[in-house]
Amino acid sequence: MTLTKRGSASHSAWLMFMYPRLQLARDLLHDDGAIFISIDDNEQANLKLICDDIFGEENCMGCICRSTGQTTGQDSGGLGSSFDYAFIYGRKPDLDISGLPLTEHDIKRFNNEDDFGKYAYDQLRKTGSNDRREDRPNMYYAIKDPDGNDVYPTATAGYESCWRVEKKTYDKLVEDDYILWKKTERNGELVWWPYVKY
Repeated sequence: MTLTKRGSASHSAWLMFMYPRLQLARDLLHDDGAIFISIDDNEQANLKLICDDIFGEENCMGCICRSTGQTTGQDSGGLGSSFDYAFIYGRKPDLDISGLPLTEHDIKRFNNEDDFGKYAYDQLRKTGSNDRREDRPNMYYAIKDPDGNDVYPTATAGYESCWRVEKKTYDKLVEDDYILWKKTERNGELVWWPYVKY
């Protein structure tokens, strides 16, 4: 069957179109360079396969998933899509791409530092929709503050709430030093309150 009979929108036509272009991109890529290839749901699985073949699976540096802000396709009877992707490949597997400078906004936000580097934090208690104990019962549990007291996820409005993560995940966050305890004013009282670093 010829390419024209398959139709230009077919997977095969797309692969035949992309393969030589990606080979050329690889040939033009500098030894310390990286290529970022943006793609939506339709061909992202095929793109990963041909990039592994062209650039080498060991040179795949990862995939960035980006929220598009709009969910499309939910009226088609299937699942809607609200993400697109960027695959990153380098010429060498040990290429370091982590050197982007922080913006002024980032510097203000990530103004804390520990052994791992700069971080921001947010409270461990879930806020917003589905933040009540009955919404997520497995995320309602006691944790110990620095003084050894039990702390439960309680909203400032007084109702029983829930943490952002289940107990097993919380224990791992503690082990990895991602939990920050701060004296925080809640309902007119200064108390220990947990935050998660990121």
